[in-house]
Amino acid sequence: MEFPDQALEESSQRKIGRGKIEIKRIENTTNRQVTFCKRRNGLLKKAYELSVLCDAEVSLIVFSSRGRLYEYSNNRLLIPELGMFYVELTCLDLQLL
Repeated sequence: MEFPDQALEESSQRKIGRGKIEIKRIENTTNRQVTFCKRRNGLLKKAYELSVLCDAEVSLIVFSSRGRLYEYSNNRLLIPELGMFYVELTCLDLQLL
């Protein structure tokens, strides 16, 4: 016979939540694109939340595999600075080749 306290102990030991995934490249292009869109949106949301909750200046630039640019900044002045920083880094990389 099972007592109510015993059933509660067994159920509380079960872990509820998401399982871990192996971090590796997604081979299927459709699945990879869907995952990119979902994770990009999640990352943009986290950047926004960080800027609001912590009163931090946050800028985020994401390039897709197709070369599209996605950006977020809570300060409009930071985007041009980041763009110039990216251009300078790209020029440095080309000079090193």
